[in-house]
Amino acid sequence: MITLSILALGLVIGVFGYQQATSANNTNFFFNFLNGTANTAAQAKQTTSSMYIRSNNMVGGNGFSARPALANGNSVGQAKTVVLNQDTYLTNYAVENYGSGIRVRINASAPPSGPQSASGYWRPDL
Repeated sequence: MITLSILALGLVIGVFGYQQATSANNTNFFFNFLNGTANTAAQAKQTTSSMYIRSNNMVGGNGFSARPALANGNSVGQAKTVVLNQDTYLTNYAVENYGSGIRVRINASAPPSGPQSASGYWRPDL
């Protein structure tokens, strides 16, 4: 009976395949940057997808620079400019280089003529 159960399980896995589920962290997290340089709170990143950021409120200036980073601040991708009410996708190599579950954040900076404040939402995974 046990042998038959094992064979049946093997058949099910063989026919339908086995996939390890990886749950993407595509929850929207709020950010609020004030004056100059800031960063989001670190969150776990599960997939190799881009990181996402959108500013829904910006006071002064035309945009700020956003760079994907590890929780310790080390860069894992190129910076892009975030402008008001525009989706921005940040290519990064956090999971490829450090594995699923690595904690990431977004480092932000604005020039002196940039926004005095900006807020919105970001996601570690899409």
